[in-house]
Amino acid sequence: MIDVVSTEIKEYLLTKFPHELTDIGMEQSIIHTGLVDSISLVMVILFLEERYEIKFDEQDLLPDNFDSIIGMSKLVIKKRKNKTEE
Repeated sequence: MIDVVSTEIKEYLLTKFPHELTDIGMEQSIIHTGLVDSISLVMVILFLEERYEIKFDEQDLLPDNFDSIIGMSKLVIKKRKNKTEE
């Protein structure tokens, strides 16, 4: 499941935010590479909530959760798992 989510997030980032990067590693910082800024990050969060039918809580909005594709993927999977257990 993490591979599917990671691939979808990666494709979204590389398509939605024009940049000289043609690829990005799963653990590479999307902020430090300049791929996204604070405004773009809000767009990423909204995309994740809509695409995966989840809602992020205030405690989810930590830099470590959104700085890399793998961080976002793990958070999405955790939120979806919690949603199905409710």
